[in-house]
Amino acid sequence: MPKTLRLILIDDNPDDRLLSIRSLSEAFDKIEIIQITNANDLSAVIDQGEFDAVITDYQLRWTTGLDVLRAFKANHPDTPVIMFTATGNEAVAVEAMKAGLDDYILKTSKQFQRLPLALKAVLKTKEEHRQARVAGQRYQRLFEHVPIGLYRSTPDGRLLDLNPAGKRILGIDERDSLEGVHVEELYANPEDRERFRALSERLGKVENFEVQLRRRDGELIWARISARVVRDAEGAPIIYEGALMDITESKNAQERLRRYTAQTEALHEIIAASVQVTNLRMLLTMALKRTLEALNIEMGGFWLEQERVLAGLDDAFAEEMIHAARTMPEDMPMPVVVDDWHAPVKWPWSLLAPIMKRWGVRASLALPIMAQERLIGGMSLHATQPRQWTREEISLVKTVGRELGAAVERLRLFQQAQERAERAFSLASLAEMLNRPHTVAEVVEAIGQAALALSEAQRAAVYVRQADKTVTCAWRQGISESYATEAISHMTMMPSSSLLGHSEPILVPDIESWEGSDFFYKLAQSEGYRAVSLWPLVYEGRVVAVVGCYYNEPHNWTDIDRETMQTFSRQAAVALRNAQLVEELAHANEELRQALQAREDMLRNVTHELRTPLTLVQSYADLMNEGLFKTPEQVQEATRAILRQTKELQRLINQILAFQSVRQRDLEMSPFVMGDWLRNVVADWKPLMREENIVLREKIELGEEMVQGHKGYLRQVLNNLLENAQKFSPEGGEVTVQARRVEDDVMVLVSDEGIGVAADKLEKIFDQFYQVDASTTRRFKGMGIGLSLAKEIVEKHRGHIWAKSEGEGKGTTIIFTLPILDSEG
Repeated sequence: MPKTLRLILIDDNPDDRLLSIRSLSEAFDKIEIIQITNANDLSAVIDQGEFDAVITDYQLRWTTGLDVLRAFKANHPDTPVIMFTATGNEAVAVEAMKAGLDDYILKTSKQFQRLPLALKAVLKTKEEHRQARVAGQRYQRLFEHVPIGLYRSTPDGRLLDLNPAGKRILGIDERDSLEGVHVEELYANPEDRERFRALSERLGKVENFEVQLRRRDGELIWARISARVVRDAEGAPIIYEGALMDITESKNAQERLRRYTAQTEALHEIIAASVQVTNLRMLLTMALKRTLEALNIEMGGFWLEQERVLAGLDDAFAEEMIHAARTMPEDMPMPVVVDDWHAPVKWPWSLLAPIMKRWGVRASLALPIMAQERLIGGMSLHATQPRQWTREEISLVKTVGRELGAAVERLRLFQQAQERAERAFSLASLAEMLNRPHTVAEVVEAIGQAALALSEAQRAAVYVRQADKTVTCAWRQGISESYATEAISHMTMMPSSSLLGHSEPILVPDIESWEGSDFFYKLAQSEGYRAVSLWPLVYEGRVVAVVGCYYNEPHNWTDIDRETMQTFSRQAAVALRNAQLVEELAHANEELRQALQAREDMLRNVTHELRTPLTLVQSYADLMNEGLFKTPEQVQEATRAILRQTKELQRLINQILAFQSVRQRDLEMSPFVMGDWLRNVVADWKPLMREENIVLREKIELGEEMVQGHKGYLRQVLNNLLENAQKFSPEGGEVTVQARRVEDDVMVLVSDEGIGVAADKLEKIFDQFYQVDASTTRRFKGMGIGLSLAKEIVEKHRGHIWAKSEGEGKGTTIIFTLPILDSEG
């Protein structure tokens, strides 16, 4: 049902009011006109305020139309006011319009018909304003309460309007003004802003543009923006209108899902690879790459055993971190989780903060890698921006560490099994080779070469215990002769009480950290090796040799290394001892052969030497018995011949008895002055030498030096030497006896100008019953025991005897030494 129009008509002229009422009543079906003719009625109607429009004259008895206009606009600003007057002018109209007048009509007879039209026009305008106001209010309510951020901005980025939801999204206080707020400040990355502007200008709108924004408090959020460009008549952008939604939770959920998926895929790939690992470096490289991708970070490193892989890190950084880690407390907590190295960091991690800052690291996650409760390495992951490490990320890294530790253990067991199989094959081959018939020298060389191959050393040497308990370096490679000699001569300074007195291997991983003898340390330094292992070859509880393996760098031995070398040592000991026994048996057979030959020679010599005087004695006795000697002179000559041959027989028998005696009993010795005794012996021999036309010279440079000895047996030595010198010297030749002190010994030299001795026979002349050759037996008398007897006697006196000769025909010198008796003896 149409609403009744309530109209206020203010005019103090009754006729004009009547004309106005008639004109308005004809134009409107339902109209109520309230006539105001005085100030009181005007005040009452203004206070009541229930009306739709006001028509007022300008010139009134109590006021003017301008005052009426101002009063209504002050109290009812939305109520339209029409000034209908005949007394106004242009200045009044302008002033009224400034005060908010809706229409101005001059009173004429014709204008009374125009008044309803003007009223309808202002009422229509009022209705439009009302509807616009309602729409604006509705828009404002929507603008202020919609959960989506709405904004308007200028092309240069200045924010004109932003609803409360937008302010909440961007962290702007709802009471704060937008003055000075620019869109550029909100973009986390300037490149996104330029990309958004380019799309807007090219397409005129942007839909669902996802971008990272920075709130006023610095927090980063994700937003989805849709906007359109409002352009002017020339097409230039004047306003950007748009909406933005906070999609941080959705984005985070997507990121969490992406990370979970990436982490799960990475973990599955790492687990699959670790189960089938045959190459540790390839596994570490792949695991590091997939872990960094799963965590969406740039830098990291894995350290396992001797392998190291890095990504985004410099080797210098890795070395610095490893060095710093060694200085950290042993009981430091693990893992290391640091969200921002620029923020305060708890001790002891604060010790690493300067290094991290220097290398541009802002966040780190690190933990050790264990295998069978044994520390085998570590992993460290780094980001160039601060970040909070989630429980899921820490759990992922821990799982990766466990899998890598398990992979290393599986690989270690696999490699150990493979290595043991290879070593077993090598040992079987070596055992087969060593057990073939070889000389000791060949076996020793084979042992040395095998030790080099099995131990992976750069140098090696084989030290063998000889039958006389001395030690010799029987084989070496890469080790100098001087080193071997010095090492053997200072065995008590080795890393055990004796080089050959330790049945367990001796391992020195680094000479620089060895706490043994300074001499051995300096000896190793001069030779230039850093690590050494000594592997004893034990046969029936006795060390028969030692294999030394030398390394140019520090070296550590695995359990397999030790097992292999110890097994090899047992095999080598058996092979060496077998070779030694074979050679000893061959040597014993040769000695037996020589002894049998010597016995035959002795029997032949003794028979020859005894037969000659016996034959002469028997011949002279037969002649005497047959009375063939007629004169006393002939009988006397025969008697003297028999006497000489009897003495020769006695000498030969005494020599044999002396040789047997000196070998079977200890000699009773006493101290005496060597020089005086020696001069007496030489004096006794001079007449005998003259009888053979041989000159005996002496050069005895001894004073009061005393020796401990048996004079009788020592005279036998001098007698044998002088007898040989006389026998082998040519007629008119010279024999010289010299004596002098040499350090703590007395040295005696007996030289002749006789037949001499070849170099290869100088040592053999001291063997029992040895004759230089068969011709000597024919040319010179003797059984070949004189020098052998001299050697036995000299050695009984703790002395030494040897021979020198320039060769056959150049004479011979026999030299022997006796220890001087010290003042305390």
